[in-house]
Amino acid sequence: MSAPSDAPAAGAVAIWGSTDLPGLGDQLLSRVTEHELLARLPGWRADTLAPLGWLRPSIADEGRPAAPFGLYDHTRCARLAGATALSLVCPSFPLGLTVHAFVDLYPAEDIGDAHRYLTAGLGEDLERTHPIAWAGVRVAADPYAALITAAERVTYRAVRDTRSRDRLVAAGLTGEITVIPHPALAVRQTVDTAVLDAVRAQLRQLGVLPGEGDYAVLALATSTVDGPDEVAPGLADALTEVLADTGAEHVVVLPDLASTDRLAVLAGATVVIATDEHVAAATAGLGVHWVLLDVTGEDGVAAAEFGQPERIVRSADGLAAAVRSTRNSLSYKDSALEALNVHFGRLAELAAAAGRARGTGERRDATQLVEENAALRRALDRHRQLAMTERERLIDAVRAAEDERDAARAEVESARAGVAEAERRTQEIAALAEHRQQELDAWEHTKLVRWSSPLRKAYGKAKGR
Repeated sequence: MSAPSDAPAAGAVAIWGSTDLPGLGDQLLSRVTEHELLARLPGWRADTLAPLGWLRPSIADEGRPAAPFGLYDHTRCARLAGATALSLVCPSFPLGLTVHAFVDLYPAEDIGDAHRYLTAGLGEDLERTHPIAWAGVRVAADPYAALITAAERVTYRAVRDTRSRDRLVAAGLTGEITVIPHPALAVRQTVDTAVLDAVRAQLRQLGVLPGEGDYAVLALATSTVDGPDEVAPGLADALTEVLADTGAEHVVVLPDLASTDRLAVLAGATVVIATDEHVAAATAGLGVHWVLLDVTGEDGVAAAEFGQPERIVRSADGLAAAVRSTRNSLSYKDSALEALNVHFGRLAELAAAAGRARGTGERRDATQLVEENAALRRALDRHRQLAMTERERLIDAVRAAEDERDAARAEVESARAGVAEAERRTQEIAALAEHRQQELDAWEHTKLVRWSSPLRKAYGKAKGR
């Protein structure tokens, strides 16, 4: 993971991602790429951009908002080209989406024409001195001609699956196209496992995770479904079978929390049932047992680049069998991480070469500094909001615990009062019984009872004949 020896000392790269969306893949694709690149280029910085960026805050980005692309015009393109040596493209969603599909991700009234950056790039003139590279993308079916035209200028094209490569070739793209495993497979190098353990313990205390016992995770690609069977028919029964096979006691739906929290949940699972390539890659990178339920048929081809085919199923019918058959297998292919290391090394070499061509350092004008200052203020405000939210959650949990304690104390006091009342009643009954016995003894010793006893005995014998 050494840096290119002749890399400029103060270069910069731009990472065009989708960190303004809430998905785990939206965060990891940019974060892992940034971490691996800067590890190879000491002293460099990375500027993260997204279609809406900090204009669309998300708890998932953990207070690290990206800058928005902004309006697509020559002035903005020139400013982006002048700020960094190289732009790396790695959104979670496929390139070449239709406008209708893009609006499903971003509101039309907010997004404007920002999607054009991901389709047309910065333009031929600017890209002569500011190269663009694909750092692990996917491509939609029937991509726009504008995307293919821009792709011809892309310095390095890395895609996450063979289907994307085939779509590009079918659309007429020439030149080399590299297929790589999902970059999130390298997530373990970007997180501290001790931190994940501590976070998971906190999530158990807060009730986000079961207080005790092993659990399986169901990671849904969307949070709008009402139940497992809405994801895939028979999934509820399949999950019951998975619990029986693995010994897990609970099924946890992966919550919409900060990325670190979600990784902590995944890292502690007995098995993870993923429904998209991103969670599958992150889980594999954490070394956790996983299976991909690929109901759409779009994610399995990407997961096949890092996982064994038997981990990928199209319906719930084969889920339990897949969990059993892969229980003792490695979570990813041996060659996958090596391929990613080569990929990240290639990106670092491209950045170093672009930096040398431009000279050390990149231009950052006053407008950029003002924008970054505003972004830092927004990030600080969001950190405060997150801290307040976490504090409220903690206070609620403490209050709930105090309420449970008070209720338990009340139950104990009630039980003690009941025991005391029972003891009092027992004593009263014992005293009454003793009193009745004394009366009986006194009655038996009266003259009437003693003198009539022979007569009563004789009468009893006579009656019994």
